[in-house]
Amino acid sequence: MKGNQTMILIAHSPLHGDRLWRRVGSRDHTTRDGRQITLAEWESDCTICGKPFRATTPGNVSTAEQSKTFQTVTCEAHRMTPANVARLRYAKAADRPAILEAMKRDMIA
Repeated sequence: MKGNQTMILIAHSPLHGDRLWRRVGSRDHTTRDGRQITLAEWESDCTICGKPFRATTPGNVSTAEQSKTFQTVTCEAHRMTPANVARLRYAKAADRPAILEAMKRDMIA
């Protein structure tokens, strides 16, 4: 990134469609083995409540395919339990959107 440019990525999810991620900054980080690295900070909107949330990747990530971070679709408050993930994973593809909508209603209520 040069100057004041904002990097934007579009990550595709079969269940949630295209997701927009904005690179909002970077920060230095010390790894557990003592190395100094740069982390990129990204922001996207929660698919359930619509509020922005942030995630980090290594600083050299420039495409959505380079990090599983871009598969995250919800803020911390709306992350699915392993049981709900399994419900979606094992449901017929045609039934998944309706199941997801029911889960969203349950999470918001």
